[in-house]
Amino acid sequence: LVNYCSKFIPNFSTITAPLRKFDRKKVPWTWDASHQEAFDQFKSSLSEQCTLAYYDPNRSTSVVADASPVGLGAILVQHDEQGILKVIAFASRALTVVEQRYCQTEQEALACVWACEKFHLYLVRCQFTLYTDHQALEILYSAKAKQSARIQRWALRLQQYNYTVKYRSDTGNPADFLSRAPINEPSGQSITEEYINFITEQAIPRTITLSEVQEATKNDKELQSVGRTLQFGNWKDKSISAYFAVRHEITSVRGVLLDKEAEQHVKECLTCQISGNPEPPPPLAVVSPPMAPWSCIHVDFYGPAPTGEHLLVMLDETTGFPEVEIMNKTMCLPDTDCQTNARRRTRKSSIKEGDTVLVKQKKKNKYTTMFRPQPYKVINVRYSRVTAQRGDHVITRNVSHFKKFNVAYRETVPNPESEDDITIAAPQAGQDNDQDIIEDRYPLRANRGVPPDFYGR
Repeated sequence: LVNYCSKFIPNFSTITAPLRKFDRKKVPWTWDASHQEAFDQFKSSLSEQCTLAYYDPNRSTSVVADASPVGLGAILVQHDEQGILKVIAFASRALTVVEQRYCQTEQEALACVWACEKFHLYLVRCQFTLYTDHQALEILYSAKAKQSARIQRWALRLQQYNYTVKYRSDTGNPADFLSRAPINEPSGQSITEEYINFITEQAIPRTITLSEVQEATKNDKELQSVGRTLQFGNWKDKSISAYFAVRHEITSVRGVLLDKEAEQHVKECLTCQISGNPEPPPPLAVVSPPMAPWSCIHVDFYGPAPTGEHLLVMLDETTGFPEVEIMNKTMCLPDTDCQTNARRRTRKSSIKEGDTVLVKQKKKNKYTTMFRPQPYKVINVRYSRVTAQRGDHVITRNVSHFKKFNVAYRETVPNPESEDDITIAAPQAGQDNDQDIIEDRYPLRANRGVPPDFYGR
């Protein structure tokens, strides 16, 4: 590696004089202060400004990758105006326990993939040459090669780059040293993530925590009075009259008094809303207990059983006595589904026509937010079924899939990656919208695996 960078190191021959004698035959091994000084000068020379050059997207770019049984190495280089190679960046990492069990071909192929993704910002929009000391990769990464499943997956990851694989022997591969002395950093470790975590931890005051603020607020009678007054709006207490002038600027969140602008900013922040928790389901309304047996009953289907049948279960709310009947089918009259969207004993949702809402999305990976970042506008509300629209994109969901958003609605382009959207035509004037949003209702307990005991057997 030092010989490869010798053209960038001033007085290279003078520095290497104490170490070159070890290349001769019959020279005893003795390591003294002069050898250590020369070795330290090499390490400092590799990181000096005269060694590393600035990246220029208009110059020809090359990536040199190599793998060893313990690590991976990569070098990003470019040719200057005189055609001299200039090093842009070095990179290396250790192999994981699983990667160390790969064959040599797979390790070399992994080095090429890792090197390109490591220098992704430099290579994503330019044509470059990928050098490797494993000649088989010239064929494996070609279009006509028959690859293994693992190398095929790596080849798919490299399709975003415009590259050409070329072979270079070990003697001309400067990344060989980086792969044999890698940095102890596994593949899943991210320097950016560590840096962000460090900033987050250092930004939190170590002298006080949120729980301590909550505890101190709970023990302060004056702040407790202010919190109750903000909740009920009664400002007759003279001990807190000083807070009356700023009553519109403060609020109470989790027992802590905060600036009201902070709470309002979080409510109107699109990023905060799509990353937040969904709203809880509407609670059941309080009803009076029944006055006599069989004056109030609960009816539901259970099944399907392994034989394909369903159980019609009827339960008396007063006594808890059950009645069960075996049913061959659950549909009797077509008109019975007309009011299935109206759930009994549930409070009315706060979502109304014209509101701006966020819609839940499927969890694809750990970075997927709870809600889609594109807001929708509610165009129809029927019981617990809500229809929302964004541009020409219309979806119909249960009210639990929506979250009210306070920011004014903006027309945006539909997201083509959403696979679970139900796209329907916008309702025309004079048409019955009730029939457009009715969907089949399936038993909510259909996924239970344990079959019930038939009643009376």
